[in-house]
Amino acid sequence: MDNTILYAILTTSLIWLLIALGIYISYLKKVRKILSDTNENLRVSYEKGYQDSQEKKEFSVQISPWKEEVDSSNFFKNKKSVKIGYKYQLFSNGLPCLEPHKIVVDEMTVDSLNEENVERAFSNLELVMNNIPNTGNLAISILGNGKDLAKNLLRLGAKKK
Repeated sequence: MDNTILYAILTTSLIWLLIALGIYISYLKKVRKILSDTNENLRVSYEKGYQDSQEKKEFSVQISPWKEEVDSSNFFKNKKSVKIGYKYQLFSNGLPCLEPHKIVVDEMTVDSLNEENVERAFSNLELVMNNIPNTGNLAISILGNGKDLAKNLLRLGAKKK
């Protein structure tokens, strides 16, 4: 009788072990199927998003000519400079991404004396010196004729070019 009880316990335990193993294998199959379906859904969503972005991406670079004029003239001197080049800017779907970049290709500067203003300044100086009492002849003898001085300065300015 002892062996029969032992055989009964062993066979019952074996049956329960086989049932538990069957439930575990069934559970693993369901988990794998759920994970596989979820992975497939994620992959399909990723590929759809990637395709949509490939169809809608619109990067463009806009290039245009560029010119900047700078006038730094004063009373005696005319100085103008011009910078010539181009600027470019990156756009994504029609919206600017960064600040435009400027490339200077050439820069020209014109620098000259304003002869009219120089002559006018020395004429006014001469008038002031002549109107000061008791110094008219003295000032002319010290400084010389203002118009001659202006002409000499203009001539020196022309030589430097």
